[in-house]
Amino acid sequence: MGIIGGRAGVYVLPLAGGKVVGWGGVNRRGFCAELRAHHEPGVGFGEYAYLFEILEGGPGYIGGTQTDFERVGVKALDTHTLEIRLRHSVPYFLSLLTYKCWNPVPLHVIERFDGGRQRGTAWTREGNLVGNGPFRLTEWVPNQVIVTERNPHYWDAKTVTLNAIHFHPVDSIDTEERMFRSGQLHKTNEVPVAKVDGYRAMADTPLRIDPQLGTYFYRVNVTRPPFDDVRVRRALALAIDRVAIVEKVTRAGQSPAGSFTPPGAGGFQPSVLVEYDLETVRNLMAEAGYAGGENFPTFELFYNISETHRAIVEAVQQMWRRELGIDVQLYNQEWKVYLDSMTNLDYGVARSGWVAVYNDANQFLAILTDGNPNNRTGWANADYDAMLAASMLERDVDRRQALLQRMDALITEEAPVLPIYHYTQVYLLDPRVKGWWPNALDAAVQH
Repeated sequence: MGIIGGRAGVYVLPLAGGKVVGWGGVNRRGFCAELRAHHEPGVGFGEYAYLFEILEGGPGYIGGTQTDFERVGVKALDTHTLEIRLRHSVPYFLSLLTYKCWNPVPLHVIERFDGGRQRGTAWTREGNLVGNGPFRLTEWVPNQVIVTERNPHYWDAKTVTLNAIHFHPVDSIDTEERMFRSGQLHKTNEVPVAKVDGYRAMADTPLRIDPQLGTYFYRVNVTRPPFDDVRVRRALALAIDRVAIVEKVTRAGQSPAGSFTPPGAGGFQPSVLVEYDLETVRNLMAEAGYAGGENFPTFELFYNISETHRAIVEAVQQMWRRELGIDVQLYNQEWKVYLDSMTNLDYGVARSGWVAVYNDANQFLAILTDGNPNNRTGWANADYDAMLAASMLERDVDRRQALLQRMDALITEEAPVLPIYHYTQVYLLDPRVKGWWPNALDAAVQH
């Protein structure tokens, strides 16, 4: 994909050649079907629909105030040229285009299997799925393996050296590590915390620790007492010893998170940091009426099932018990149930993570605006929302960064989220795998 120049907010994208079996040329219904699909319960990326509000005509279409897709700023100039018109200049737009929500989908295939109205239809199965990438789906055995083979019709097929990739779903990190040691896997997604030091000490270690643009944090349900009191939320944040967590628990190069937004995200640097401050913690708890933890209700700290998450919540539980005098119960849930609990605000405090898919502080700050489906805290602040809107229109780099800093500082002051550390990617890679390049925007670890 290339870019031909144009005025601010207008992008003309010449699409690479190649043949997509079962799919005609580029058109508005095909290449931008994801935008239309946001209103289809079967295939929509509803919680990411806000990413398309930058399109000319996007807010009205997404909000349902107008239903004519012809008025949205997407146009196929010919079978291999796409024009995208934005409402205003967006500094991170080219990075945003790499995210899955912007991938073309074969709407005619989805409709053939009634995939626009329900999930789980056969349009994504082998023999039906139509794509334009370097590999094509050839086998899918649920809960066992997904097999993809080299796609001879890919536009740059001559550079693809692998014949196939086999993906194995593995629930347990320990099981995954054993499969790697026995030669069943060439790469893992994670590494058990207890095994990191041992792999690090090996001479020709398969351990990889790469940068990742993301934050591991706790969400706080601000609609539920006592977390509706900002003093309590700030006390919880200031009582977490982040240095101890990354040095004694995770031990894989993570950095203590003094801010929700990672430093370096699109040039961002925080202006205010959350620090380990026990004197302030005790003062805040006393002001809130909970001196020494007296009368503070027992609550549950939610986390999705994972050995790593459990080790961290146990460490935080001990810190809060020791420094605040409060009783915290740990409650683990399967991934889908855990997401439902957060979406429905059926929790007190919950483990969370957010990894960037485009390189800009907006990727983190936007999710805490009022009404964003990824907010999941109940927190809303009109000044915060106004600053985000202003940052989207601000073309001066320094003034825009100042707005983003003020937003991040407000998060630190209001504490709807409690940042703990900034991610690294920790995994095992077989030395026989060559040409593997780390990607700081890889979002897999957030689960």
